[in-house]
Amino acid sequence: MWEIGNEINGDWLGSDVPKKMHDMYEVCSDYDTMLTLYYAKDFDGTEYDMIAWVKKNVPNDMREGLTFVTVSYYEDQNENGIMTPEKMEPIFAQLSQIFPNAFVGFGECGYGGKTPINAQKRKHLIERFYSYRSKAERFFGGGFWWHGRQTMVPKTKADWLVLNSLM
Repeated sequence: MWEIGNEINGDWLGSDVPKKMHDMYEVCSDYDTMLTLYYAKDFDGTEYDMIAWVKKNVPNDMREGLTFVTVSYYEDQNENGIMTPEKMEPIFAQLSQIFPNAFVGFGECGYGGKTPINAQKRKHLIERFYSYRSKAERFFGGGFWWHGRQTMVPKTKADWLVLNSLM
């Protein structure tokens, strides 16, 4: 699988992002492909708003051909807002419509900045993201715990035990 764009709607990616994204898609279109989007409350209503950005910048061949579309979410970068099922359901439903052949799910999750020190907070984050199930068509779950190396290795660490219990 090839990730042809990571947090592709971010405001830090420079110029010609849609062209670079599509060029990469064309190079990798014979393989499974994944596009990762970035959800940020600060982007709502701006040119980087996740759904608006996709509608404006992702061409039809990619909408039809991508294998996976994922969403990165970091609570500390969203005013510590808890991403509830009520907030995510419409997002995954829209992504399922825009990308009718792709599986949708979480990409990265956790905190974008410092790893949360509080073990209970990490536990709740891991449990919420890894056990979340959307009603959206082709939802595959998933997730990449951003702090895995720091909090799950070796496998005797508490965060690994939490994740392992969910598997």
